Amino acid sequence: LAKIAGKYVEAGRYDQAVQLVGRTEDRFYKVWMLAEMADQYRKAGQADKASDALLEALQNAKAIEDNSYRARALAEIGGKYAVTKQKVDSKAKNILRGIVKEFE
Repeated sequence: LAKIAGKYVEAGRYDQAVQLVGRTEDRFYKVWMLAEMADQYRKAGQADKASDALLEALQNAKAIEDNSYRARALAEIGGKYAVTKQKVDSKAKNILRGIVKEFE
C-alpha cells in the first residue's frame, strides 16, 4: 500500500493518496505509507507536503506499542528526513522527545 500511495503522489493524485493512508488502521504500515509519500512529495517539489507527511508519520510512530516495530518505523522516518532533506522542526522534536522518554 505504501508504494500505491507513493504512486498516487507521483501521479499528482494527492487526495487519493491521503484517502488510502486514512483507511489504513495499522500504524506501522501507515508510517511506511506516509514516509513513501514524503519522498514522492519531495520529488514533485512539494517540500511543505513532504514535511507534513513526515510529521504525521512521527505522530503515528509514537502510537505503535511494540518497541521493535516503533524502532523500525523511526528508522524509516529518519531515513526519509535525510533523503528529503527536511529539517526536524520543533513539532517533530517534541514528538521525538516524547518517544525517547517512553523508551527510558
